[in-house]
Amino acid sequence: NNTFNYNLQNGIFFSSNTGNNIINNTANYNNQSGFKFQLSTRNNIINNTANYNNQSGFYFLTRANNNTLTNNTANYNSLMGIFLDSINFTSVNNNILNSNSFTGLYLNNSRENNLSGNNLTNNLLVQLSIDNSCSNIFTNNSFTGNAINSTVSAGCNQNLIYNNSFGLINWNINNLTIMNGLDFDNNLYLQNNLLGLADSSDVSNLNTSANIEIRNLTYTSIPQLLKNGVRCDDNPVLCNITYDVVLGILYANISSFSNYTTSN
Repeated sequence: NNTFNYNLQNGIFFSSNTGNNIINNTANYNNQSGFKFQLSTRNNIINNTANYNNQSGFYFLTRANNNTLTNNTANYNSLMGIFLDSINFTSVNNNILNSNSFTGLYLNNSRENNLSGNNLTNNLLVQLSIDNSCSNIFTNNSFTGNAINSTVSAGCNQNLIYNNSFGLINWNINNLTIMNGLDFDNNLYLQNNLLGLADSSDVSNLNTSANIEIRNLTYTSIPQLLKNGVRCDDNPVLCNITYDVVLGILYANISSFSNYTTSN
């Protein structure tokens, strides 16, 4: 419950600090970043606020790996809400990153991070920016506005996952650039016996192979999988399916994306 406002450099700077719980602090209107972490690992950063800083809300660099950021707010910063600069094995969950001047969340040269349930809205340039970063997992994040800018590196993929009780979509994809928004309320849906994307050029890079699950089914034998109303599981190159009759889940590896449902 500390306040670190109006400092000439960072609000608070953690260097070589390990295993701390950093909870319910405020760092606003600082000349650099609100919270800066360097050579600091295994910290839990929870319910903090970093708004209106001249650089980033939360800045991680120089082996500040294996930290967890949960339920933080970083709005109206002059650069990024959260900046992971050469950071690995860090979890970024359920944070609010809105109206930052560059991007809500920026990954540079960062690998094997888990980012889930974050809300990125109306950041002025782009919601999520990914540079030279590989093997990160993005799950159930909401992007509103200019969504994702991703530099493409050969052999360097990300996992983009959306799931709920009705199903799952998992893309393992090289070019994650998406032009205008991606969330359950905008152009992606997982509903009862139906999953898919809106027909929009904004998400054309997601028209690629993916693994999907359609859940809560009650068939007593293997159902058909339909793509845009036309059966596709009769061609395993297009839709390679298995069905768990006990769990009521159809699993499929699909070659391109559209709208999928099942039928007897």
